[in-house]
Amino acid sequence: MRPILSGLLIASVLLAVYLGASEFPPCEEASEKTATVVVHADRASGIIRPIWDEINLWKLYTWFGVHGSDPADRFGEGWLRRRAPWLRYARVVAPLGGSYGPSIAEDCDHRRETPQHPEVGWECGTEKDSPGIAAQNEIMGFENGAWVVDYTPFRIALERLVRSGLRPHLNVSATPVGLTGGEGDFRHYHWNARPPSDLDSWLDFLRNGFESVADLGPAGWRVSIINEPNCLIPHEGEIAAVGYAGNPNGYAKAWTRAVRTIREAAPGVVIHPGNYVTSATFPGEDNLHIYLASMAEELDRSEDLDWGQFPYVGLSLYEVPDTTLADFRSTRLHRLYKAQEVNNLPPLPIKIDEMGIHHDVRRLFEEETGEDIHLTLYSASWYAEALRTFVEAGDVTSSAGWLGPLFDQSGDWRPRPAAYTYWILGMLAGQLDLVSANGESIEIAESGNDNGLPRLVTDVARHPETEDSSLGALATTSDGTTRVFVVHHQPTLVGDLAPLRETLAFEMEVEIRGLDAGAYQMRHISVGGPSGARWEDDAMLPLKWIPDGCSEVQPGDPKVSGPFHTPANSVWLFEVRRVEACEEA
Repeated sequence: MRPILSGLLIASVLLAVYLGASEFPPCEEASEKTATVVVHADRASGIIRPIWDEINLWKLYTWFGVHGSDPADRFGEGWLRRRAPWLRYARVVAPLGGSYGPSIAEDCDHRRETPQHPEVGWECGTEKDSPGIAAQNEIMGFENGAWVVDYTPFRIALERLVRSGLRPHLNVSATPVGLTGGEGDFRHYHWNARPPSDLDSWLDFLRNGFESVADLGPAGWRVSIINEPNCLIPHEGEIAAVGYAGNPNGYAKAWTRAVRTIREAAPGVVIHPGNYVTSATFPGEDNLHIYLASMAEELDRSEDLDWGQFPYVGLSLYEVPDTTLADFRSTRLHRLYKAQEVNNLPPLPIKIDEMGIHHDVRRLFEEETGEDIHLTLYSASWYAEALRTFVEAGDVTSSAGWLGPLFDQSGDWRPRPAAYTYWILGMLAGQLDLVSANGESIEIAESGNDNGLPRLVTDVARHPETEDSSLGALATTSDGTTRVFVVHHQPTLVGDLAPLRETLAFEMEVEIRGLDAGAYQMRHISVGGPSGARWEDDAMLPLKWIPDGCSEVQPGDPKVSGPFHTPANSVWLFEVRRVEACEEA
């Protein structure tokens, strides 16, 4: 979400990597490299829970605003949950307005780009000067010389969100101009970044807003206050704030007082600090410790609030040219841990409020491959590896990607490759069942289990030639069944049609140790593997189970299956099930 200034040097390096990669030999000359995924079926270690429980839908009115009809009228009750049954929450920003005001009204209504109104797009009026979406959904307006508040758009939108089948995560991230002294800063995200000029008036505004939807049952809703308050970028020779123009002290004071106000108006909501940024594009971005220092001071003065009472702390994580998936823990998460530690704040579990492939990487990928990154196996394996990384970290309790990479929303909401990654992960954690629809293709259904499954210890043994390959695995066990999730993601920008996918391929064996003696049936599904699913002819090929045979396991012997040809950017799920006996062919 946050703008990143990549720089020509970083872009040229990535471009050189990609162009150099295209000189590798074609697929028929690919190396016979091997790797082995070892699963210890008799060694459980913790639980794998479905932490992939939230989706980002941008502003509340993007899908649910009063300018349009309720999507449930077209798609039916629970329409979003039915399409993505692994989801439980929808994160929406700027729910209480702040995206329109007198300072930009003329420009927005007339679709003009000016220094005060640099973002002209879907939220503004038409060429015929009719008010746009932002104007129609704004809660606070200036009428007859006075500010007037009408929470109707807020309430209607939340009613519609709830009808989608998900609970709201409301990120209170913008302030109406009437609460910032009539001044507005709309340079980013088409919302007012200025902090409230009268904190008491802003708190009354929040209280009344949450009370207006109290009958919708907000207990259990998630709430966060101010989006990325410490987000900074170089802009026109100076460091500019993005999305929130307040200082650390003002942020901490507004945040703590807003927590009390919202809890009073809507008891039972789940509030968490963040989402913060811990980027590494330039030194000034390593500033979270300053904001948390102000937060620690404010909490020290509080008798009813303590950092440790919150369930998690929110963070934004994006693949950008200077920070890849491999750097998330060493750079991004480490900065969060450090910022808490230096301020004597107990480390909270982590909620990834925003995750995705940033536009700077997407632009490079699409310019060089000619492929829409959301339709590629690179996208599928990126999300698989990101979520595997979060599970490995052990302290990530929730993650929220974006809607765009998961579905083609132009018609019948066809799933994209990354959506199949969530199917496979849901199956791994016992959250989803994969049901054969016609004997071949697979559909998904909720299992009713959101508590996860026991996690098995896994090792990945690589051939020396594959040391640079990205290969990770997770495994679970349940009712005599072992499931093994494997992802081969390459950080190099590899398109689906690039010969490099095969050059980076290897042969993979799956070895399961510690099984009880008996007969075991094995099968697998894949996104990007041979005969696996991928985007083709404007739709995903169906996900199918591929049988891998049945064999008897003797006492003390491992079950070894494969080899499986494993191209770059492929995602796999193996299932090994105990049966009474192997059927004769």
